[in-house]
Amino acid sequence: TTRLVRGLAGRCLHITLDVIDLLARAMLVAVFCGELGLILVEIFQREVFNQSFLWSEEVSQIALLVIAFIGGPIAYRAHSHAAVSFATKALRPAVKNAVEAGIDTTILGISLLVALSSLDLIEVDSLSVLPTTQWNLAITVVPFVVGMLLIAIFAVERLVLHHRPAAALHGLLGVGVFTLLVLAVWWVPALQPGNGLSLLLMLAAFLVVILLGLPVAFALLVGTILYVTLTDVAPMVAVPQTTSNGAGLFVLLTIPFFI
Repeated sequence: TTRLVRGLAGRCLHITLDVIDLLARAMLVAVFCGELGLILVEIFQREVFNQSFLWSEEVSQIALLVIAFIGGPIAYRAHSHAAVSFATKALRPAVKNAVEAGIDTTILGISLLVALSSLDLIEVDSLSVLPTTQWNLAITVVPFVVGMLLIAIFAVERLVLHHRPAAALHGLLGVGVFTLLVLAVWWVPALQPGNGLSLLLMLAAFLVVILLGLPVAFALLVGTILYVTLTDVAPMVAVPQTTSNGAGLFVLLTIPFFI
């Protein structure tokens, strides 16, 4: 009976997330088509009337944010993102399963932490408006927050439906121990490293999690959060702010979303 209940609950969760995934894909297609249409109209406007819409740049920026941060969770759920996995292939099956569960646990924790930190950014940006459209500036942060929450939901789906309970528990313990060590170093002033050593630790953490199979976008976030925590050089809100601002650059987007 217990197994049957768990099976039904898992099925309901999977169907619910399929609906969410479908809605996200529909939004992505609509925004992409709208952005493409805006580009064509803008070209026509310039060629025929020798003028352009002043608000097109701001609308395009918001569209790009939606495409980046809603498309990311869709790729994560579909296993479309590339990951370096050769380091885990040599591991025993039980260890490999625990590492993979730890990767999804890390993604879950990072997503929730960054989404929570974004609330301060929304509060600050809500006091300003975009220059041309006069829309509230906080609208530029919303796609990022929604994207992080979607990734967190899809990570829960993986942990519940795709990993065995033992592997999920071992992965959670591994991530928990690492988190406690970082917090201990941050809490005790005598243990806090200098900026140089913190930079080395950030690079080492980035390399390790990349080799273990963490997606590049989250490997960058792990290294950044580790450095910010160890050095206290900036508040945590700087992480979502920098990530959101960087989404306006096509070159930077190719690193975490297409490698």
